[in-house]
Amino acid sequence: MNRLKILKHFAEIAPVYRHVRTLDPEPIFAIKDILVKHKKWKKPLKIADIGAGTGRYTELLIKILKPENVKTILVDASFEMLSVGKTHMGRYNAHFVNSLAEHLPFKNEVFDVIMVFNAIHHFDFKKFIREARRILKTGGFIFIYTRTQEQNRNSIWGQYFPKFSEKEYRLFWKDELIKKIKRLKNFKVISYIEFEYPRISTIDELLKKAFAKHYSTFYLYKDDEYAQAIEMFKENLMKYYEPDEQIIHTDENTLVGLRKISRE
Repeated sequence: MNRLKILKHFAEIAPVYRHVRTLDPEPIFAIKDILVKHKKWKKPLKIADIGAGTGRYTELLIKILKPENVKTILVDASFEMLSVGKTHMGRYNAHFVNSLAEHLPFKNEVFDVIMVFNAIHHFDFKKFIREARRILKTGGFIFIYTRTQEQNRNSIWGQYFPKFSEKEYRLFWKDELIKKIKRLKNFKVISYIEFEYPRISTIDELLKKAFAKHYSTFYLYKDDEYAQAIEMFKENLMKYYEPDEQIIHTDENTLVGLRKISRE
């Protein structure tokens, strides 16, 4: 997906993004536990959320770690997503930077923690890691929360929405992701956690998310193709579920934790 198209997607979805995307608190609690386990930090912790969107996960992390203990910077290429974030996070010690993940406007070794939630597939991985390595303090942490190709295919969208898995080429396969993070210079892998989340949805609720294009994957379809895919998605679901039935399904995600062990 080219940069302009994805920015258009997030500009359009920004006003409703917090309503159509599910927030998972479990990885944020896992991050807190890892930080407590590995180091007693000087306060406040300086945290950069890259690809922060509207700041849902940043806000949750601030609440869990307590506002007085953190100073956060939210970075995103979408001005519109950050603008929505500002309306929700004005009371926190948070700053907002409109920037690409591959060209971060920060000095060397200034952050204790970098986090990327549901955004790594939008980045040039090598360029982002190079920048993250540069701006992260030695001993600091990177947390990447994402879906693998396997997890994407296991979702209700991967099972019932036509070509969903085929279209989403940007996600890593599990083995590919593990190899990439193990080969990174100056970093040590400290955690690899897979999460499973039970969901309950009706067909109408799933269709509303699809019409809102809550996943950027949906912008990989042409307009006519997407309209047809939604109709087929509905037909596929109705083969197995009644219109008002509570459909039990599962979402899966992975949290990778890395620690910077040396300078360049």
